[in-house]
Amino acid sequence: MTSNASKWPDRIRTNYVPELHEVDQLNGLLDNEMAEVHNIDEEIKYLRQCLSNLEARRSLRMKNIQEYRALLTPARALPVEILGKIFLASLEAYLQDSPSSRMGKHPGKALSQVSRLWREIAIGMTTLWSVIDVWLPVHPTRTLRKRYGMALATLPSEEEVLWMSQIADWRERVKSIGDMLESYLARSGNAPLTIAFSAKEAYPYPIDNERPLVNRVVSTIRLNYPRLENITFKFKIEGDTSPFDCLLVANPQDIPLLRAARLCVKPRDEPASGGTGDQRLRFQGPHLTSLTLDMRWYFVQWVKQGFDWANIVDLSLCTIGREDIVPPDVFSAMEVLRKCPKLVRCALELRHDCFESLPDHERTELYPITLPHLRSLVIRGHGVHLFMSRALSLPLLEDLSILNVERNPYNGEDVEITDGIVPWAQRYGHQLKSVAFEYGCLSQPQLLRTFYNLRAVVSLKLDGVVDYAKAAPDEYVDDDARARWSHPARLSNEVLGNLTPEFRDPQRRGVGECCCPSLARIECTAGDLDFNELGLVEFVAARRMADRVGNAGMGLLKESGEA
Repeated sequence: MTSNASKWPDRIRTNYVPELHEVDQLNGLLDNEMAEVHNIDEEIKYLRQCLSNLEARRSLRMKNIQEYRALLTPARALPVEILGKIFLASLEAYLQDSPSSRMGKHPGKALSQVSRLWREIAIGMTTLWSVIDVWLPVHPTRTLRKRYGMALATLPSEEEVLWMSQIADWRERVKSIGDMLESYLARSGNAPLTIAFSAKEAYPYPIDNERPLVNRVVSTIRLNYPRLENITFKFKIEGDTSPFDCLLVANPQDIPLLRAARLCVKPRDEPASGGTGDQRLRFQGPHLTSLTLDMRWYFVQWVKQGFDWANIVDLSLCTIGREDIVPPDVFSAMEVLRKCPKLVRCALELRHDCFESLPDHERTELYPITLPHLRSLVIRGHGVHLFMSRALSLPLLEDLSILNVERNPYNGEDVEITDGIVPWAQRYGHQLKSVAFEYGCLSQPQLLRTFYNLRAVVSLKLDGVVDYAKAAPDEYVDDDARARWSHPARLSNEVLGNLTPEFRDPQRRGVGECCCPSLARIECTAGDLDFNELGLVEFVAARRMADRVGNAGMGLLKESGEA
């Protein structure tokens, strides 16, 4: 057989045709090779079984190693009380982020998946589950209506199949959100609740099996209003009825524990002139002290019935800068401030108004508005009226920011109306510790005067802004306005020289007269034509060093690239 088999390798891959007596020889060779392959397969099977057994034994040993190492973990020795404090610290860190950035990062969910002990501790901590973020997803109908309009009945067949599949996914997601909400509420026991609820659309679609899913989430939140301590709402309302209407009406007995509320709500269409707006907004609580309103300003309704302003300590009105947010005018804001005698911190976004057109008796009624506890005030927008600094009496004001004050070159009278920080520094400069303002909206004399008035300031934040007069089209700016505004304030050597103290005697380390003698920190955001910030820091440091006398530090600013 061997001699016969030896000739066949030479005939492989040739055109040789076996003769009849050679066919039996080839069949015999095939049988031998197949028997050998079978033996090899059996050996492979055996070796694979051995390898599988070895892998199983290894997995068992690795599991034992992990379990033994777990016994040596230092965290195992921590008392339950310490673990509880760690869990609460993670919750506090979680709350430092904005609700929009916390999505899917709840610490309770992560901590409960570490170990059996941690899960038992986490589930047993009611406070850990008292912070709940609910985000309703966008309905797929919204995308299709953008593409096909309202005629969804004429959808192509392939689009309809995809649409129905997306609706099924949406329903499943909303159902799981409702399950999660109920689970967290059950675990939170009777702990006060912090809830953030957001929906990117109003859900007006009258489609079967959909509105009940949204209503389930909304009604679950509404039923737990008596436990609310902090609430954040972000949604809009459309149509005659909305599933969110019930969330915006709360009487004192409904929210007895509520202390802080942030409402970013887009209500129905703005009412006609003289109207009171959407009457379904009423959020009153006996302990509500912190209020943020980022929504259209329906002043009459809010002041009359919307909130109990007398208890507000921390107030923020329309400060997120969205186009669909209509901030209050100066008159409305002043009326609200009058109703907040306990106010400690306040941030306002103001729109330009025709305050100067008010009758004299209405202006007189605003004098004076005393806020005896106010310590921090932030005002943004074009309506920073000169009158506000005169009408407000703020004996404890320490922190002041006047930002986004537009210099209007189109009307010379605006020079007397929006002087930004100047009148505030003149009246409160002796008590202000921290000040932020835009120096580009001032003239050079105004900037120097402001610095000289800030005698007690410790921290300064300066912002350089665009030169509106230069940026405006020529046809809209008259020559007088351009001449008046074409040279905005600059942080020149003269200004910086007056801003930093000059040392009279290096040995005595005494300082002479200067602007802002108590200044310890300065932060600058400048435009392209202003100055090199590194140069400013070096300059200020040089002027405050004991071995620098007089104007010895001036060169540093020039060398570092002053414009």
